[in-house]
Amino acid sequence: MKKLYVKKGIEILAFFIFFIIFQIIQFTKMFDFPFAQYFFLDCFLILIIASVIFIVRNTLFDQIYLSIVMFAIALFCAANGIFYSNFGDVFSLYNLGLLNQGVQVAANPSFFDFGFLSIVILTYAFFVAFLVLFNRFYKITDFKSLFKTSPLRKETSKFEIKRRYFSFLSSVIVLVGSFSISDKLLCDNRVVITMQKGANFKKYGTLTYYLKELNYLLNGSNNIDESDMLEYFMQTSEVDTKYTGLLKDMNVFVIMVETGDSLMLNPALTPNIYSLTEKGLYCSNNHSKNKTNISEFIGITGSAPSMGIQADKYEYYLPYSLPNMMGDEYTKMYFHDVGKVGLNDRDIYSRHILMPKLNFDRSYFHEDLYPVDTPIWGWQGDYSLDSNTLDTVSDIVLEQDEPFFAFYTSLTMHGPYDHPMNEDLLYALYGSRLEQAKEDGTYINPLAGTENEECIDNYMLASMDFDKALGDLFAKFEEAGKLDDTLFVIYGDHDIYYPGADGVGLNLTLAGVDNIVYCPFDTTLFFYNQKLTHLFRHNNGTNEYSQFTSPYNIVPTILDLLGIEYNPKFYMGSSLFSEEMYNQQVFYSSELSAIFNDWYYSTDGSMINYVFDENAKQKVDFLNAVSKALEKQNYLEKILTSDYFSTHNFAAYNPNLLPN
Repeated sequence: MKKLYVKKGIEILAFFIFFIIFQIIQFTKMFDFPFAQYFFLDCFLILIIASVIFIVRNTLFDQIYLSIVMFAIALFCAANGIFYSNFGDVFSLYNLGLLNQGVQVAANPSFFDFGFLSIVILTYAFFVAFLVLFNRFYKITDFKSLFKTSPLRKETSKFEIKRRYFSFLSSVIVLVGSFSISDKLLCDNRVVITMQKGANFKKYGTLTYYLKELNYLLNGSNNIDESDMLEYFMQTSEVDTKYTGLLKDMNVFVIMVETGDSLMLNPALTPNIYSLTEKGLYCSNNHSKNKTNISEFIGITGSAPSMGIQADKYEYYLPYSLPNMMGDEYTKMYFHDVGKVGLNDRDIYSRHILMPKLNFDRSYFHEDLYPVDTPIWGWQGDYSLDSNTLDTVSDIVLEQDEPFFAFYTSLTMHGPYDHPMNEDLLYALYGSRLEQAKEDGTYINPLAGTENEECIDNYMLASMDFDKALGDLFAKFEEAGKLDDTLFVIYGDHDIYYPGADGVGLNLTLAGVDNIVYCPFDTTLFFYNQKLTHLFRHNNGTNEYSQFTSPYNIVPTILDLLGIEYNPKFYMGSSLFSEEMYNQQVFYSSELSAIFNDWYYSTDGSMINYVFDENAKQKVDFLNAVSKALEKQNYLEKILTSDYFSTHNFAAYNPNLLPN
């Protein structure tokens, strides 16, 4: 008996040592240091997990159980290394819900660091080899004897059951205790665990972080103090600017450009969207870094949950979203070329479930936009053309009674860009113009002469198709006499992060850096209506808006222009025309679990990790803005992860809606 427990103890020790090795591999890859700040919490948890083998006498169980657990640890180590290197993000348990289809995107070989993966695989192989060889040469007794019941064992069986039960109960107590200690003593109550994934991952370690994240994913925000919520949201003032109601009752058409990097702006290749730098309200200092569905959600509601969007779990009744704030007077429509049924619908974000919850009257997907039996695209660059899709969308929109609100998410510019499947098609359509622009010097590929030159060309070819779609849209609206009666908002979801031919993210290569933290995340944002542009140019002498902006500004700006009263506390950004924009603005990225602007970058909200502008001197103002943003995100998280307004009266939280 004693020899059996000695053997199990050695196995646990080896398991613990290899766990430490995996932590060193993972944290060195992600953060350039070997352990979490409170690594002892993970040590408690891993020993508790390993101690399960004391409950079962069978040594074969030890090998199988410990190998499976170590495989999960190795898998998360690999996933985190890949995610953090490519996206600056910790692999979230939320991502597991996307594996049914999203794995086709995430498993793109161009994202992999095969050297790092080789180290992970070899380390796991060494652990399994140790278990097998150790059990082969460290003999206790005949294997069958473990299943025989001797008289002595019969006498001690009751004692053994009690001992194992006591061991298991002790492990559970230690597990709950360590979790409680980390919550009570180490947790920052301003933020939930997923709001700053990177900082919390560095703080707590792998197991403790995922235990906390699992708890949040399953339970969302609970124990909400209603009086605290009322106090926060009622402390606001009415927003009234020089532009309030300027476009009252006008149509609104929002277009989110897939990978709408500022690189796409070129007078020769994309003349239609480039023309908005002159005839639209041009936000020249715009930045965004989030997954597509998060940027989309922000453009509709003004904020987004840090844990990801779970359309099948939450009702997302958000009275402050654009479709709800516009009321019944508007016809609200959503468009995107993804399927809504079947295993191959390509909609990994369940938009067919989400959009009706956000109060869109109608949602149009692949089955609605293309003839019956038209095959849907895959994930390797064989996307449908925006010039075709948006043409159909414009016909549908123009048939509607005014006013209307339309939201379109584009597709053609989605990565990959290293030999995408539609490369030949796009080149046949736009290649001659691209080559001519190169000859004329009106287009200079920033990565010319490198192995990534063709990747940038492919991105620009896709941009040219979107630009054609945009030009055709404007022409149709002008022909229908609705161009001047419509506010167009065009914005990018994120930068061009897909890997180039060398396997490195194109955003990193273009920025000339080796870490995603140093990227500027420049994206496009335009507000286009002649009446708006004329007044803004009259007031400011230019149509360029040079202050820091992001997609968070879209919803409050639209509401301001339409003259719809709103509570600014419900939006992470401000109207472009509000006095709040004179203060330093920041952008919270759930993907990066960081907050930044064009000057500074912070992952934990208390210190500055990187300075973009060496001449920037307002560090205190930045950290104050970060603190306010984290506070607001924390309150909005409670709404987003509890279906708060399904059971609470929205008017009570909006002083502008209360009777005098």
